[in-house]
Amino acid sequence: MQVVRLGGRVICLEQLILKLIEVKGVKFVRDRILPMVSCDKSLQICFGYSSSASEENVIAGLNSYINDIRQQAPNLLADL
Repeated sequence: MQVVRLGGRVICLEQLILKLIEVKGVKFVRDRILPMVSCDKSLQICFGYSSSASEENVIAGLNSYINDIRQQAPNLLADL
C-alpha cells in the first residue's frame, strides 16, 4: 500500500543531477560533482571518474539509470 501512495512522488539522485544540468549547465554541475564523485558509483560512471565524459554521454548515462529505475519500479518516479 505504501508503494501506491509514493507513486509519482519519488525523485532519484540522477533526476536531480539531470535537472541541475538543464538549469545550470553541465560544466557548472561537473565542477561540483567531480570532487565528490567517489561517493556514488553511478555518478562516477556518468561523469567519467578517470577522464571527463562529454555532455552527451553524461546525459545519456543519467537517463539510462533513470530508465532502469522506471523499468524496475513503474510509476514510482516523479516526472521532472
